[in-house]
Amino acid sequence: MTSISGDLIAKRLQLTKELLPKLSRIAVLVRELSPSSAQYVRESEIASRGLGIDLQFLTEREPKDLDDIYALERLAL
Repeated sequence: MTSISGDLIAKRLQLTKELLPKLSRIAVLVRELSPSSAQYVRESEIASRGLGIDLQFLTEREPKDLDDIYALERLAL
């Protein structure tokens, strides 16, 4: 999923949980330089608690970070 607005995260998490009821953890990619990232993280944490979902935040500082992030996540599976 992608997010332009942090205020939709609660609904997105709720819909994802409805589609995958056994879901217990979601990785969230956050662009560190985005001015709204801190608010997005806070809103995500609040929404996830009510749904019983643990969030793992992955921070991208620049586009080249994405290759490393995806490689590490594949190893974690």
